[in-house]
Amino acid sequence: MKKNIALLLSALAIAGCNLNTQPDVDINYNSKYCVLTDTDGKETVKTEFVEVTNLKETIKEYNKVDGNWEFTRKVVSERTFDSYGNAAQITTSYYDTSDRLTGVSKSRYEYSYMGNRPETCTVSEEVDGEWVDTQRREFFYEFGNNLVSSTVNYDLVAHDGTVPESMDEYAYTNGIIAACTRYVFKEDSQKWATLFAESYVYDDYGRLISKKVEYPSVPELSYTLTYFY
Repeated sequence: MKKNIALLLSALAIAGCNLNTQPDVDINYNSKYCVLTDTDGKETVKTEFVEVTNLKETIKEYNKVDGNWEFTRKVVSERTFDSYGNAAQITTSYYDTSDRLTGVSKSRYEYSYMGNRPETCTVSEEVDGEWVDTQRREFFYEFGNNLVSSTVNYDLVAHDGTVPESMDEYAYTNGIIAACTRYVFKEDSQKWATLFAESYVYDDYGRLISKKVEYPSVPELSYTLTYFY
């Protein structure tokens, strides 16, 4: 599955909505780690957030083996931004358990704007030292600036951007994203079908504490992420 624009999902990865109702209390708004639980209630994957800033994110991933967390790899993402604050380039480096570099991926994002809001984005990926346009994304908004359909995504490699590939629709509660549904376009029927639906739960400080992902056609792929602070 292709990458999402970092700007649109970063707030979901590490909740940072400052809704502190007790200003004298020192609250940590960056999650220390999250744990993935499958449909059987079994913990399978742990992601530790080692360093999280706008410019750089370092995580460590673990798999649960015989009741213990075993370190599998480290992932470092470095970002640059355009003048509107949207991600312009993301470089992701992968390291093995011995901290040896095993791979690097680079993505670039070029936007067109209506005022200060992006209307389209062309995604390019570096392949063998050359930049290749791989996706085009279109953004749609409702009144109040809530992003209601982000994104309609076109695969420029497989379909030359003529057929939509996926669409994300968002729902909000009190200005905070509460749910996201991803649809995929079925060429045979020329209709959208639900791929998965995400729902988010926050604590009293606006921190993301859980994300539930449900695949209606393949329930065994569903999971829940629980965040710890």
